[in-house]
Amino acid sequence: MLPFVETKTVPDDGRVEVELPGVEPGTLVTVLVVPANIPVPAIDANTARRKANGWLADRVGHLVLGKDPRMLSDGKRALWRVAAYVTNVYREPFGPIGFVDVDAASGEVLSGDDVAQELQQRGAHLERRPLAAGN
Repeated sequence: MLPFVETKTVPDDGRVEVELPGVEPGTLVTVLVVPANIPVPAIDANTARRKANGWLADRVGHLVLGKDPRMLSDGKRALWRVAAYVTNVYREPFGPIGFVDVDAASGEVLSGDDVAQELQQRGAHLERRPLAAGN
């Protein structure tokens, strides 16, 4: 049934109608509009987050967590931008301290060593607050 891909030209009024065969009325769906010159994303948000988390663990540190993926385009391709947060067992994730980009078609992490170093530096400079008594 899904995913469903259809190519249409946007008319002057900017309205595009798409029929979704097999989808019950009232069903909540997400509609993704991608220019025809950009490959249709094959990687979903959860997969992009997992790819970013693996990269963060390998390149930045095990206390940095990827959250809140957002789909963007750089004009050539669709990508997921995943926010990086510092976390530990004593507090909620803090940040974001930066972002990791994941290609939405291939799943390749696009961020390089420069981004890893930047995230490490930002994470190292976070204010260290002592725990309240009794924690």
